[in-house]
Amino acid sequence: MDAEEGKTQEGWLLRDVLHLTVEDMAWTPQAQVTVVSNSKSVQLTWAEIDDPANWVMFDLAGRGTLKLVSVLERLNTRDEWVQDVTNLVIEQP
Repeated sequence: MDAEEGKTQEGWLLRDVLHLTVEDMAWTPQAQVTVVSNSKSVQLTWAEIDDPANWVMFDLAGRGTLKLVSVLERLNTRDEWVQDVTNLVIEQP
């Protein structure tokens, strides 16, 4: 539920999407995943993504694109969401 408009945000957990699409990855807690759009990006650790309490997820935006939302402090408001996701960059330490 987003705090500003009280709308339910629902979609696919990023950890599930990564497990389904990135084969044979040995995820370490320190692995970095950068979620990119044309206007901004956010870097998350695998530990943050894998924690179900953080609700790091893709939701469909009104125009049919993906947005990244979460209850993490740096992603918990509409201004902080990554709208119109174009790319993911994965880096293992």
